[in-house]
Amino acid sequence: MLDRDLYEAWKRRRPDGSVPDAFADRVMNSLRLGEHKPGRRFVRMLHRLFQSPAFRVGICTLAFVAGLFRILHAIVLLFAEQTCR
Repeated sequence: MLDRDLYEAWKRRRPDGSVPDAFADRVMNSLRLGEHKPGRRFVRMLHRLFQSPAFRVGICTLAFVAGLFRILHAIVLLFAEQTCR
């Protein structure tokens, strides 16, 4: 009940605002200009790429292979050192 009273009081205090002429046209023009900025397309493409499940699987696979390579490299160096003695 308290929230509703606060909301009603806010509505009474809020002045009636009028929408300026050509407001919708200005908004639509700004949206069109935002779509055609040169860097926007690239940013959207990168965003879609990073959200792609295939890309995530690929990155995780590369990280796994790199980690496995490091472990195998350490094991090979250990055995190579042991056989030289």
